Amino acid sequence: MFRINEDLTIECTRGDAATFTVGVTLGGAPYVFRVGEVVRFTVCTKKDYSDVVLQKDVTVTEATEAVEVTLEKEDT
Repeated sequence: MFRINEDLTIECTRGDAATFTVGVTLGGAPYVFRVGEVVRFTVCTKKDYSDVVLQKDVTVTEATEAVEVTLEKEDT
């Protein structure tokens, strides 16, 4: 099971895979990710940003307003 709750808490069972889309709005307009940019998805323990539980980098391969982050079972 993999779920991102409304309060931005994340529930994930070890060994599960998930794909989700990340986008950013700046000044009311969608940000366009450029080729070569790296989007880093980081999960930390609650209230302790120094304790990284999971981290995944995705390198943008084409200009886009949304980047798909895929977590394989090996990642979780």
